[in-house]
Amino acid sequence: MKRTYNLINYEWLENPTGDPFVDAGGYALKEYSNQFPNSDSDILELIMKVTDIYVDRWNAGLHMFYLNSTITQPNFKTTQKKKEETKKYFEGLLNETINHEEGYCRILGVKTKLFKAGRDNSILTGSSSFLNFHHNLEEGLLFSKEVLIRLFFTPLASVLIYDKMSIITCNQEAISEYFARKQVIQNLHNINFSFTLRSKYLNIPNALFAFIDDVITNVRRVKEDNQKLSLTLYHFTNSGATPSIDIYRLPLSVFNFYRYCTQAVFAKQWNMFVNSNYKKYIGHKVNYSINDSVYTEKVTDITLIEKNYFEQLQNDDSLKMNLYQFGIKRDNKCRNCYIIDSIEFNNWKKKIFIKNGIECKINSKMKNKKN
Repeated sequence: MKRTYNLINYEWLENPTGDPFVDAGGYALKEYSNQFPNSDSDILELIMKVTDIYVDRWNAGLHMFYLNSTITQPNFKTTQKKKEETKKYFEGLLNETINHEEGYCRILGVKTKLFKAGRDNSILTGSSSFLNFHHNLEEGLLFSKEVLIRLFFTPLASVLIYDKMSIITCNQEAISEYFARKQVIQNLHNINFSFTLRSKYLNIPNALFAFIDDVITNVRRVKEDNQKLSLTLYHFTNSGATPSIDIYRLPLSVFNFYRYCTQAVFAKQWNMFVNSNYKKYIGHKVNYSINDSVYTEKVTDITLIEKNYFEQLQNDDSLKMNLYQFGIKRDNKCRNCYIIDSIEFNNWKKKIFIKNGIECKINSKMKNKKN
């Protein structure tokens, strides 16, 4: 990254702070800048490049992160207007020409120029109408410009799990950075969704243990028993009148137990236990035969989906679909159709599929009863 602006502390753009959203944004900025190793891009140019992703590829769909920001503001109707207002804001931030005051940044703990932070430029903060959210009943939080820049990159380090966004952190900085940077790469190379990637897991416990499997498998030092690790997953939305966050913590004791059980000597017994209790989605009832190693399920409500649509979606690895077929039905109305569990199909429909910029419609016959 070219260091053009004299009024910014470039170390503060990456140094860990302990705030999960700010740190994820810092890791995302670091990874994103690494995508242009031979470029002379400065921080404003990187901001505008990621703005192009948010506005053009993601259709300005940052409502789970920001409320009435320069990108989600309803009054900015055109893509060009959204980009112009975003550039105008960050130019004012970088040059310190917008309203600010001297003080200590609540995130960095350093004395610097402070700028107003609210739901339009930060995640899950209060606003002037919710003064009880802030110390001294201030009208909004006051952050350094470096923190606000980092928060702008946080969406790149996020993953959609079921109906909310998620970021994951670890008590070891390197693992937190591993998760964030991996998600950035996946989001940047994802061309089929007009948003961040959606996890194939439809409930948090499955997703959280998938993260554990990831680090145990791919991060060599995590396999060592002396590594004391714990994970935290933040499941949140900042949308409209219903902002919320659920925090899921996997403590050291559970992590160590799981790492111990997944060793080769216990793998068979552990997999039998997991399969017997696995829930594919919220409310799913497990009926697993240990002797046969198969699930037995009674289907009372099915959906028919044409074979070509099913195969097109199921075989696209970037979509991470998890839909099970029960057989093929041939009749005059729906020739060569797959029979699908309707509950899973409804979960599937929530996943946006766009191929080469064209949204594909799914041809199906709903609610055909069969026991």
